[in-house]
Amino acid sequence: MALQLLASAGVADTTTTFFLKQRGASELHAAVQRISDPASPSWGQFFTHAEVVALQAPRDEHLQAVTEHLRKLAPGETAATRWS
Repeated sequence: MALQLLASAGVADTTTTFFLKQRGASELHAAVQRISDPASPSWGQFFTHAEVVALQAPRDEHLQAVTEHLRKLAPGETAATRWS
């Protein structure tokens, strides 16, 4: 998951991208093993993109803490965008 910060720096606009640590990597790996095993009841039950993003996205409070800190460092016209 990445947080993109756009800040107006007077003469030129600056775009900086920060990547936050993923969560759920071991859970995702275990799920991939289950859905890939024909003997598993979960076999073939694939995740949607939205389900994978939800499993691995940083917590909202972590994203908010980083965003607030960056806005303190780059005051003014700042926009933060969450994307995956």
